[in-house]
Amino acid sequence: REVREAREHIETVLERINGLIENTIEVLVQATTREELEADVVSVLAAASPYTFAWIGQPDVASETLSPRAWAGKAAVPAADLSFDLTGDGPVATAYREETPQVVHSVSDSVAGAGTVDGVAAGIVVPLVYTDTTYGVVTVLADEPGAFDEREQVVLGALGRAIANAINAVERGRILDADRVIELEFSVDDSGLLFSRLSRAANCTLTSAGTDYRADGTLQLYLTGEGVDGEELVELARQDE
Repeated sequence: REVREAREHIETVLERINGLIENTIEVLVQATTREELEADVVSVLAAASPYTFAWIGQPDVASETLSPRAWAGKAAVPAADLSFDLTGDGPVATAYREETPQVVHSVSDSVAGAGTVDGVAAGIVVPLVYTDTTYGVVTVLADEPGAFDEREQVVLGALGRAIANAINAVERGRILDADRVIELEFSVDDSGLLFSRLSRAANCTLTSAGTDYRADGTLQLYLTGEGVDGEELVELARQDE
């Protein structure tokens, strides 16, 4: 009987997780704007038992805070009034800075507002990271204290990466389709900058010809040099300390 009950429990869990993944991926594929994507994602998450609420937050770089942008669920979470200090040591700030999911066993004002919230016994904050960019966090709340075990953390961590990937695709598409472009020009007069040293040593002008994000997360920068031989410039770069 115990074996049969354990098997039935596993089958139920797998069915729920598969359904959650399928529904989330469908939303990510069909969304055309970031607002639509975020609203649909939290709706899908909040509808999956034992989850009772979900919200997605985006950072404000100027104020170093993070606030929910989209939320859904039956729990009475005052998402519109929440704001988290990204310089602090709470689970939201830690997940965002360290880019690792944070499980919350004592919810209260750490992810769901001040005091105890009915229908919320535990939570998890998952960073939305794509290559070297963090787009914010998605927070999922549940009415069961042990809802976010190792299995749930793996699944939600993977969904967080998928959401960030989709946000990146939407943002890139928005930029490509824009009919207006703002161009910023700025100067750096630090003579110790690598590009300044190379330009001075080769007596040439260096221009950025493009960038490429590599699979290992590093950035590859392409340069062109005016008034210098390419091999000479490469040799100067190799000799630079």
